[in-house]
Amino acid sequence: MEPRQRMPKSVKIVQYFGLSYDEPRRVSKVKHRFVGHPWGEGRFPLFDLEMTRSDCVAYLKEQQIPHEVPRSACVFCPFKSNDEWRLLRENDPQGWARAVEVDEALRTPGSIANRNMNQSIYLHRSCLPLVGVDLGVRDMGGGVAQGECEGMCGL
Repeated sequence: MEPRQRMPKSVKIVQYFGLSYDEPRRVSKVKHRFVGHPWGEGRFPLFDLEMTRSDCVAYLKEQQIPHEVPRSACVFCPFKSNDEWRLLRENDPQGWARAVEVDEALRTPGSIANRNMNQSIYLHRSCLPLVGVDLGVRDMGGGVAQGECEGMCGL
């Protein structure tokens, strides 16, 4: 096929999503995106196998994966622990820059994010600008009872 040609009607695109059994709202939202699109289909193997995040962590440990797999979250998710923020800053400079940009935009006068609000908004639980937070301090972990993101910000 040449670039910019129409996709043949016989072709179906299947996209796999690694959403676990404890993320039913996200699965439902993604499935809804495929409604009315016969050329595409979303599949959810972890959800279909009823594997929770903890099941996945246990499975990876059994397979002797040599590193911990982080929980999924947007780079600017306000439910990150200090460890997660530090990992982002140290391992993903572009993601960190985006998180800092979003954090600063939350306090920009006239921003849609803070319209009609009297308080300043921050991504970090300390209510300080992300760029200046001491991420070496141990905290209680990620939000939503240290669980998985519910996908309310996007996906």
